[in-house]
Amino acid sequence: SHIAVIDDEGTIIATNPAWDGFGLRNGGSPERTGVGTNYFKVCQPVADNKKDCEVSEQVVDGLRRVLAGTSEVFNIEYPCHSPTEKLWFSLQATPLKYDVGGAVVSHQNITDRKLAEYKVYESGERLRAILDTASDAIITIDLHGTITGVNQATSSLFGYTSFDLVGKNVAMLLPSPFRKEGESFLQRYLPTGKDPVIGHSSEVICRRKDGGTFRGDLAVSRVGDIGLFTLILRDITNRIEMQMHI
Repeated sequence: SHIAVIDDEGTIIATNPAWDGFGLRNGGSPERTGVGTNYFKVCQPVADNKKDCEVSEQVVDGLRRVLAGTSEVFNIEYPCHSPTEKLWFSLQATPLKYDVGGAVVSHQNITDRKLAEYKVYESGERLRAILDTASDAIITIDLHGTITGVNQATSSLFGYTSFDLVGKNVAMLLPSPFRKEGESFLQRYLPTGKDPVIGHSSEVICRRKDGGTFRGDLAVSRVGDIGLFTLILRDITNRIEMQMHI
């Protein structure tokens, strides 16, 4: 961690080697970021960037609250990019428990974590784009039957938005005679880990938001050991009508 100790006026009275080394590597100097300088001036954004200014204002405000004793701790995560690399840090300020006042300001490099988060986010966005191009409804539920996610085809098929569905029990998509059966499915499955529905397709009656029903072909799979199930549903109304016509 890069650590600086400031007095109640914001003047830096002590730093650790990591603080000094980081400043030197990124164009700083003892005169600009070392002992004797005012930390609030150090917080001034180098670039004329609105986002940097907003972060700087948040840091200054948080530090002033810690120094005034109105806040026990202040935390913020912020970017600190150099010309050659992108960096992110987590800042934590805590008050010194002495009569002289002041605070300890610690900066932790969280770049690896941030880059990993961005990769996960980008991967999730790609997966979302793929799922939303599927013509079949794809629904994920947890061990309680609560819907945790749906794709665009689900909304189109049932007439609900994703906000209407996520957090609700999947049984809401079944008409009354079959709703209890849907609610009991997981109760049957969990004790034994077996159910004739899992791993096989079956024909079900589904209920739209407007109360209309349709026949669907449902395939249910368990997603590893993370306590989720994937439901893939296809509207087979046209197929049934064609079979009846034939």
